[in-house]
Order: sequence, then structure tokens, then C-alpha cells
Amino acid sequence: MRVRLHSSLRHQGRTRLWRRVVQRGWRSAPLMVATIAAILGLIALARQQSTAPPPISIEPAEHPTTSQPLLIDLNLASQTELETLPGIGRKRAADMVAARRRQPFGSLTDLVERNLIRPDELAPIAERATVYVDQSP
Repeated sequence: MRVRLHSSLRHQGRTRLWRRVVQRGWRSAPLMVATIAAILGLIALARQQSTAPPPISIEPAEHPTTSQPLLIDLNLASQTELETLPGIGRKRAADMVAARRRQPFGSLTDLVERNLIRPDELAPIAERATVYVDQSP
């Protein structure tokens, strides 16, 4: 149950509180200044954190940044480079290296003719690979 005080009693309570503040005078001033400074510091920190840009994350590119991907020469590429071609794993890459040691590739269709890949696997590889044939006399 809430008791209502007469307005004159409420006024007296505020007056007593004010008298205590005035009586203490400058003794409580450093505490008030420190409290106000702490509150203002927290407000400034909150504003700074809310307007700070998000951290930037840089991830390596998965593909070359040029508009045309670099072509891999089947006669010059290492086994590791050949493994980057679509559908070519370690075994196939090793078979390709062994086949070109016996005889260099003359064209991309040599892969199918030598039974290194199936005909339907040639199109994806052709987008990323080439065969350079030196035709100088």
C-alpha cells in the first residue's frame, strides 16, 4: 500500500536533501566530477564502437584474376600442374607424363587416342590446356 505524503512534507524532503548537498559543499565535488567524466567516457566509447568499420578479411583468389585463365601446356607441365586440370588425378597425371616421355603430344585429341581420358572428358580439359607444337624446320 502506498502512502501519499502531503505536498508540504514532500517539499521538506527535497529541501533537506538540498541542504545536505550544500552543507557538504566542495568536499563532494571531485566525486561528482569523476562520476560525470566516467559516464561521458562510456558514452564516447559506445559511440566509437558502434561507428567502427567491420574488420577486413582478405582471402586468396581461387582463379587467376585475368579474364582468360592461363593455359597449361601438356608437353611442358609438371605432374602437379597436370593434376589441376578437371578430371585429372595423380594416376592420370603420372600416365600423361609417362606417355609424353615416349612421344610428345601433337594435339589435345592425343589424350583420347592414347586412351588417357574418355572422349567426354576432353571438353573441360580443352578449356584449360593446350599443346604447343614447335613447327620450325
